[in-house]
Amino acid sequence: MTPKISVVFTSFNHREFLKEALDALINQTFKDFELIIIDDNSSDGSQEILKKYTYDKRVKLYLLEKNTGSYVYSSNIGASKAKSEYIIFAQCDDVAEKTQLEKLYNTMMHNPEVGVAFSSSMMIDKNGASLGCDFDGREKRFKQQCVHDTFIPRLQMTKYFLNSCVIPNLSAALMKRSLFEKLNGLSTKFLVVSDWDFWMKMTLECDFYYLRNSLNRFRQHDTTIRSTIKINIQIIEIYLMMYRFFLEIKLGFSEKIKFKVRLAIMWIHYFPHSPKVWIKSFPSISLQLFSIDRLWVIYFLIAATKTFLRFIKKIKIIN
Repeated sequence: MTPKISVVFTSFNHREFLKEALDALINQTFKDFELIIIDDNSSDGSQEILKKYTYDKRVKLYLLEKNTGSYVYSSNIGASKAKSEYIIFAQCDDVAEKTQLEKLYNTMMHNPEVGVAFSSSMMIDKNGASLGCDFDGREKRFKQQCVHDTFIPRLQMTKYFLNSCVIPNLSAALMKRSLFEKLNGLSTKFLVVSDWDFWMKMTLECDFYYLRNSLNRFRQHDTTIRSTIKINIQIIEIYLMMYRFFLEIKLGFSEKIKFKVRLAIMWIHYFPHSPKVWIKSFPSISLQLFSIDRLWVIYFLIAATKTFLRFIKKIKIIN
């Protein structure tokens, strides 16, 4: 019989996290799933650990002979082997709560019009210590609507995604596999924001359902994708991804202005991380966006000017 859920587990050089992550999946209260493991040619002994889990008949292990260079490729490979109606991506450094699959699956069953069910995530450090819930950092409107489990219409979800990625990790969401295939999977155009890009496209296809309680632990450490990709590449990817999507959807005039202001604020947010990189990235981003919408550069310049003035003021206060 075809299992009800396909869990695609992607692995690459994180052997220290594998046992905790895999044990959490094997011991789920929901049992009717297949576990597709894709190892992206790890060189740290990960494959030996993964082989130990093939005792479970639900596990299908694929060891890639050549590294793809991105979790996006390995995720798409795993998805291509899935057989179930529903699919979830489990990344090797994240940890699922024992009831995650059960609660997400039941949500989908009770809300057949929904294409994606997701939960909040508890963020943890490399040692597993709690760093807080991602919900705490969400925008005011999202926190007001989603203080409890809630249905989120696609248009409202679009607006949330234009502000931030409210599904911060693939490990937190269960979706209909047919929709994943309809969108041709995760885009290989991006190194950092492929999941964000995918979720925004998904809002054009279906409604969402949010579970307030955290059903997984999202690990933060210095070898995550976002930690290893240069800030200027992250900034450019976020801007191009969001702006291209912005051009595809219908928003009112005031919503368009708010969107552009939010992007400017988002760019300011990157400044403290690396002022030199932030300033250096400005010409490349502005030139690319200038070719799309010249008016946008005005918002960009305003954001840059305000940030520069704040920086100068801060220096004067310190001195």
